[in-house]
Parts: sequence; structure tokens; C-alpha cells
Amino acid sequence: MHPFIDNRQKLRENPEFVPPSDHPLLEEPLRAPIQFHFGDNDPSIPPEAVAAHRERQPGAEVHVYKGAGHAFNRDTDPAHYDGAAARLAHQRTMDLFARALA
Repeated sequence: MHPFIDNRQKLRENPEFVPPSDHPLLEEPLRAPIQFHFGDNDPSIPPEAVAAHRERQPGAEVHVYKGAGHAFNRDTDPAHYDGAAARLAHQRTMDLFARALA
């Protein structure tokens, strides 16, 4: 797992890659850079939820991975893991860290 800095600027282990559309942080003003990573083939995250993230946090980076499903970064579960999407999400997260911590 990769640590990340959430909206409250706390270092967290075990990131929530996809908070639900009713997650409390969506109502808070951004105080730190934030990214959302969605698989476009995730039946539990409809396109309207992705749109809600974009709408309610316009300063956030929202990434959607074509063909990826739910929990696409879970490398211990071959039924869900999408290596290409996971690697790209990892790179984007590391890029965010590099920009934010520079």
C-alpha cells in the first residue's frame, strides 16, 4: 500500500482510492492536492458518482481508467486487479506527491 495525504493533510496508510459520492470530504474545501481514481467498469460507482466528484471538488484530479473495475489496484485479487490501470494510478499518485512535496 502507498501512503497518501488526504484532504485533511494527514498521512494515511491504506488509501481510499474511491470514496463514495456521499463521502464527507467532498463537502470540504480543498486544503491539499487530492486525486480520485475510478475504474469505468465498476458497477458500484456509476458515472453520476464520478461526475459528482468532479462537480463538488473541481480542484481535484479525477482519473478514470478504461476497462478497469472495482478495486483495480488490489494486486492480491486476480479477479479485480488491472495491472495497467494500477501502474498508471501509482505513477499519477507519485507524480502528485512529487508536485505537492516539492
